[in-house]
Amino acid sequence: MLSAIALAAVVSTTSYRISMPDPASHFFNVEVRFEQVRAPLRFAFPAFSPGGWTIDEVARNVLDLGAVDGGRTILPAVKIDKQTWEIGKPADGTVIVTYRVYANEKGTAYKARLNGTMAHANLASILGYAPDRQRAPARLAIDPFGAWRVACSLAPAGTGPNAYEAPDFDQLADGIFLAGAWTELGFEDGGARYRLVFSRAPDFKDNKVADDVRKFAREAAAVFGETPFDRYLFLYVLEPEGGRGGIEHLFGTSVGAPLYAFEDREAYRKFLGVSAHELVHAWNVKRMRPAGLGPFDYTKEFPTNNLYVAEGFTSYYGWLTAVRGGAITREEYFKSLAEGLVTERDNAGIRAKSLQDQSWDWWIGSDIPYLSYRTNYTRGSLVALVLDLEIRAATGGKRSLDDAMRGLYRRTGTRAAGYTDAELRDALVRDGAPGMDARLDAMVKTPGTLDTAAVLALAGVEVVPDPEAPAVPVAGWRTGSTGKDFPTIDWVEPGSPAARAGLEDRDLIVALDDRRLSAERLDKEMASLSPGKPVIASFFRDGTLRRAELIPGAPIPTKLIVRPRKDASAEQKALLEAWLGSRAAAPTP
Repeated sequence: MLSAIALAAVVSTTSYRISMPDPASHFFNVEVRFEQVRAPLRFAFPAFSPGGWTIDEVARNVLDLGAVDGGRTILPAVKIDKQTWEIGKPADGTVIVTYRVYANEKGTAYKARLNGTMAHANLASILGYAPDRQRAPARLAIDPFGAWRVACSLAPAGTGPNAYEAPDFDQLADGIFLAGAWTELGFEDGGARYRLVFSRAPDFKDNKVADDVRKFAREAAAVFGETPFDRYLFLYVLEPEGGRGGIEHLFGTSVGAPLYAFEDREAYRKFLGVSAHELVHAWNVKRMRPAGLGPFDYTKEFPTNNLYVAEGFTSYYGWLTAVRGGAITREEYFKSLAEGLVTERDNAGIRAKSLQDQSWDWWIGSDIPYLSYRTNYTRGSLVALVLDLEIRAATGGKRSLDDAMRGLYRRTGTRAAGYTDAELRDALVRDGAPGMDARLDAMVKTPGTLDTAAVLALAGVEVVPDPEAPAVPVAGWRTGSTGKDFPTIDWVEPGSPAARAGLEDRDLIVALDDRRLSAERLDKEMASLSPGKPVIASFFRDGTLRRAELIPGAPIPTKLIVRPRKDASAEQKALLEAWLGSRAAAPTP
């Protein structure tokens, strides 16, 4: 059997061309050319985009797939399953596959979009491939519409403008591009060129965006011990009504961000947070990754016990590198941590299903509404926080989670297969502290709460209620809707006051003790109730007005404050400084 390297040497390069002659149609045109084809060729589309961790079936957006040989003689193309076509054997050894693929994603940058103002794609969401040539080298040409310019994360092929190359389909599919009238910032650091490309020209106000990104880029490299790329492309798809999320790649990231991200400090803090998160993925997931998350079989999901490391530890280090570098202040870091603690506290799903089990099942999702929280991110980041501070305390500050992550990265970051559960736990002990493997198991293998406040106290940091936010008696529901709309129940936590009252998800709450409700006033109305004193909840279910007796539970604060204690000891202050202080070497003048 041929090795992947030998296969790439004997199988010809696969050539791709993407064009967009009618952007308003939302269809990309794609041509794929194969040479040295000596048998019928199978052509397939990925079932998912790496980093999305969900099955989305690219083939469902494909129209007009056909094939010809080098002389343009039509070849039979028969669909044999939900994502695969079989192409007839060509007489001249050449197969050219053409198709159109629909791309009209809105609000995020996870997949692909084509409209009258821009083209954007995570290439796995629009490109097909030949499974038996997945390891063959590939080239890509992008024909932009009109005068649009192209920014792409792939390596330039050197054969002309907008031409790129990759050693195999995995790295080709990992690529991202943006075409349009975009604007750009950039800098060089650590031997790499960083580009920040925005789908439209924003008003950056007084924000020093490139400088702030440089700050956390240096800190991320310090955590893992190197900068493993020579280029990195931030693609920002700016949304006038708010954008969200990002998806990681070997040499870049696609991020959905609100156009107003630079209007005020709070929006800018969140912009920096998601940017730092995605950059940390360049080490944690794109190179050092759980076993199974690459190389990929694009036909099916690949569950892992360690998605909470892939996503949650990345969330932890995203905010941590931002504060260490000074892109955000310590007060802003503690604010993001406080927000995470409230989300964690209100996460009913983690009390019903362990973090490790939720990681394994992430690909398939669940109809259980309280399992819809992004637990791998929130709880996973707090698990990293606990391990970091406990390792520091156990070793007298000599080691930290940084050392464990760097050791795991050093041993597994360049190999094809990802790290195993055993290697993860070994790194926590070998490069962290004795017993950290058991500590991890206690946090991820059993459902339940996590006492983060006790661990923060090791660094002289306290968690207290926000005095400006009223404590609200517990109902045990999560509600949706905004403004003056009636609140709708998204889910009810088992065993909660709402569950005992017989309330259900999708109930529309209209009144408490005959006082009309609105989504914007729900917290205020709940705050006026007395714990243990029954109140009549009026609600609509299936178009019928109903009533139920709700007995509110003990009040909890709607917001928390995380802050250093004024009376912290010298030892606690030293731990705090070691934890949040910069790790990066000072830049060379």
